[in-house]
Amino acid sequence: MTSKKFDSFVINGDAGAYSSAHEMFESFLESRAQFHTLPTHLKSSPNTVKLSLFREIHAKKLNSSLFRQMGATNQALVNYWLSRVRNLADLSFSLNDLPEFSGLTKEDLAELSKNTTDPKFIVNIESYLAKKGIIFVVEPSVDGLKTDGAVFKLSSGHPVVAMSLRHKRLDNFWFTLMHELAHVVLHYDKLDGCIIDDLDSESSDIIELEADKLAGNSLIPRNIWRTCAARRDLQDSTAIEFARMHGMHPAIVAGRIQKEINDYMKFSAITNSVDTRELLLSE
Repeated sequence: MTSKKFDSFVINGDAGAYSSAHEMFESFLESRAQFHTLPTHLKSSPNTVKLSLFREIHAKKLNSSLFRQMGATNQALVNYWLSRVRNLADLSFSLNDLPEFSGLTKEDLAELSKNTTDPKFIVNIESYLAKKGIIFVVEPSVDGLKTDGAVFKLSSGHPVVAMSLRHKRLDNFWFTLMHELAHVVLHYDKLDGCIIDDLDSESSDIIELEADKLAGNSLIPRNIWRTCAARRDLQDSTAIEFARMHGMHPAIVAGRIQKEINDYMKFSAITNSVDTRELLLSE
């Protein structure tokens, strides 16, 4: 990191109004250590990566982040990914005339969920959320990153919802999106820090449980889910018919049953029928 870049970081105020030189130096040392643990191919622009890591690590110290993760999570990779997300979010905010964020409701999530029937709708998520003052960022996962999504807010108050597409299934996309948006609905006051989610891991944190519940109920209301015969007979045709009757993509139904029974081979023909990376990243 050059002294010019370091000075710019401080002058722009991103270091935080109450940062001491000692705190910033600690963040710098930590960022340098994490940089050396990153895979070589992620260091193609070393000065930029070092600066981004420094900003991310220091921001977390100033505004405590909430992690839903497994114990083996590589913090350097998480910080690398988040730093790229923040850079894209800042760029999006600078280039687009976003309306002020005036709040998000449970009804908004239920309305959004009506669009799961068409897999190609996900390419419109960015513009759909932008109209509500929410920045949507897709930053592809890197090998070893155990993170599905994250949510935080900019100093302007605009929420940022980020997704990694670590899993390419449509059901995972929609649940992750709804989970992060549920945090906006329920926990907006906590988003000065970042909420980072590994949705493969179980959590007993009340904030995570609340977001899980709202996300699930937004996609399939609890009273409707109780009537799903596919939960009992485990037949593809039954799951497809239930989805048709209630206006949702079959992968949403199949993925939820997979999670309930902890068997991801069952219904795999349905859940693997759409590749969200192909749709969003042209992979």
